[in-house]
Order: sequence, then C-alpha cells, then structure tokens
Amino acid sequence: MQFKHRKRKSALPEVNLVPTIDVIMCVLTFFVILSLTLNGQSTNNLELPKVEAGGRDNTEIQAEILSLSLNREGELFWQDRPLSEVETIETVQTFLAEYPEGKIVLAADRQLPYQHINQLLQQLGEIGGDRVSLSIQ
Repeated sequence: MQFKHRKRKSALPEVNLVPTIDVIMCVLTFFVILSLTLNGQSTNNLELPKVEAGGRDNTEIQAEILSLSLNREGELFWQDRPLSEVETIETVQTFLAEYPEGKIVLAADRQLPYQHINQLLQQLGEIGGDRVSLSIQ
C-alpha cells in the first residue's frame, strides 16, 4: 500500500555537515589550548662568544652624528643649548668640516607643523647635502 503524501527518495544523497564541523572545532580547540600551554625552548648555562674591540667604538659613531632638536615653540637646540639661525649654520659647517662623512639628525616635536620642519630640513640640506635626516619614533 502506497501513501500519496510520501515523497520519493532523491537520487543524490544528503550530507549532514554539522557533525563534521563539530569535530573540526574540537580539534581546533585542542590545538589552541596546546599552543597556549607550550613554552619556548629554554637554554641554560649558555656562554656567548666575546667580541674583540677591533672595530669602531660606539662613542666614535655617536660623534659622527650631529643631533639637533626642535621644540614645540620652534626653537632649535643642540646639546640642550638654544641656537640662533646663524649659530646653527656655524655649528653645522664646523661639524661637517670635522666629520666630512657625518650625519645631521633633526628630532622635532610632534605638535609642530610639518611645513616648519620641512623648511628647516631644506635649510640644513643646503648646508649638509644628503646627510640630513628627520628622526622618527
């Protein structure tokens, strides 16, 4: 006896993905928990090699960098001493005469308009050429 309301079975099988997704989520959870509990490799009693003082000293490298700073009011400083425009030019020229390969680094306040910083960088660039840079953090 056949019922009229019964649907015929289709030729394509149905795949229920919910159990598969559950298994994948369990495996993923396992690996996440496992990775959180693992610690990095520990190296105890490690003796690192010593470096000979054959190269240049760090203070020598620092001497080849002229660090200028520009505060929020637009005042230029070198070694915590304010510089006028004439003193700045003299300081940079003296530095470049002493260190021909030296670099000039300008550290400017974040609140200062960039047009003012760019103008000063161009002035320093006319004196120091391509060795003038802006310090960023």
